[in-house]
Amino acid sequence: MRGALSYADWHERLCAGCDEPKTTVVLRALGAALARVGFQHAHRLRREQQLPEEARQDPEKSTTTLAKTLHWTSRVLSVPAAELYVLSEVPGSLAFAPGAERPLLTCARALGSGFSLPELVCLWARELSFLRQEQAALCYFPDANELSQLLLAACAVSGRANLRALGSDAKRIASGLKREVRGAALEALHAAAQSFPVHAVEAHADAFVRSAELVARRVALVACGESRAHASARSPLPRAPASRTHRNAARICYASRSAPSSGRSVRRSASR
Repeated sequence: MRGALSYADWHERLCAGCDEPKTTVVLRALGAALARVGFQHAHRLRREQQLPEEARQDPEKSTTTLAKTLHWTSRVLSVPAAELYVLSEVPGSLAFAPGAERPLLTCARALGSGFSLPELVCLWARELSFLRQEQAALCYFPDANELSQLLLAACAVSGRANLRALGSDAKRIASGLKREVRGAALEALHAAAQSFPVHAVEAHADAFVRSAELVARRVALVACGESRAHASARSPLPRAPASRTHRNAARICYASRSAPSSGRSVRRSASR
């Protein structure tokens, strides 16, 4: 696989054998409302962050190694890069922060040193995989339990589930969806939710989380391979010093923070 990933690369190769179509179609139907309702959800849970404007870097214009490798990786994956905020400290070095229209990407300043180019690309690729339309839900609803609440709320708004039977958190999410999803968008949600198995929502949410994590690992390794190929061709990519503690990108991709487990959060937002 060489060059930017195509639709076929994503859906026929990287996602092959591990997709969760019933959940995906409901999340896709939510469209732009997903991020707006997700941001409201994060605000209620006090996950909203005030990120300093001076920490913001434009991946297309910044000359830092972090921003340039993020921009390059974004182009390879055909996934638009998130707004990047480089902070003095970020738990885990990389994390998403909830944004009003789209997740925001935060990273520790120290990430720009101590890693080879392929390792940085591997890390960025894994994160960018979660910025695809449906997978972005996990940046706002970071575990199977919260994702289940979103799915139940979406089914209730579409008429597929009984709104009165929902828990308090799911009802609040449904209230937000009612305000955001109207007209043709509501019709699309109604059609998407008709085949969703409401009685097994937890199992489908958990399967979606696991699928997203597996695809992210695959994507990271593919992007890492692409960076090595470009380096061999003497492509003008930014260079970073080699890591002493992580000699290959595969070890990073399979680090403990990327290992999914049932019912546990896999996309944690950065703390202040």
